[in-house]
Amino acid sequence: MEFVQALDPNSLVLLQSSIAFICSPFVSPSYNLPISLFGIYALNYTETYEPLRALSGFIGVSILFDIIWLFNNSPAVLIKVLLIINWFLKVPTFLSLVLSLKQRGDQFGSTLPGPREFGGQAQTVWTMPTPSGLGAYTAAGGDGGPENGHSKPLPTAPSPAPAAPTMPHSPTPQHHQSQPAVAAPLPGTFTI
Repeated sequence: MEFVQALDPNSLVLLQSSIAFICSPFVSPSYNLPISLFGIYALNYTETYEPLRALSGFIGVSILFDIIWLFNNSPAVLIKVLLIINWFLKVPTFLSLVLSLKQRGDQFGSTLPGPREFGGQAQTVWTMPTPSGLGAYTAAGGDGGPENGHSKPLPTAPSPAPAAPTMPHSPTPQHHQSQPAVAAPLPGTFTI
């Protein structure tokens, strides 16, 4: 396991991508290039563990698929050698990815024993921060919700003022200085 910890998963996946790209125009497994290209993305995506988990699963399953593919197909000798090299690179890549997940604190990676932890499982305890502690999981894993006797009143927001009733638009009266009284024009006529 010390050897696997010293490996860089980025370099391994980049090397596998290069080999898969070289083999792609010839008779070779069609899944190796997409998996290795997804690996470049997954190793650089740090928001969640899901892409790294998916990559670990893809590489783990593709180890088995490569064996099946090599027994069912007969590629050229050079391509076969490159595919076998790629297959041998997948085993330490898979182990390196699992250890990387474990070091990042992922539950999937912590189910496998580390180099000095044969027999024990590491657990990650995490408390999600929430405003005023409502609904947060405690270190023991319980819920701080009202069903467990931890009810706190929710803060209330002030209610908005009622809207003023709207009236249909009526012309505002205009106050003019003294003007002579003029007869109002008949409806539908225009005066200048």
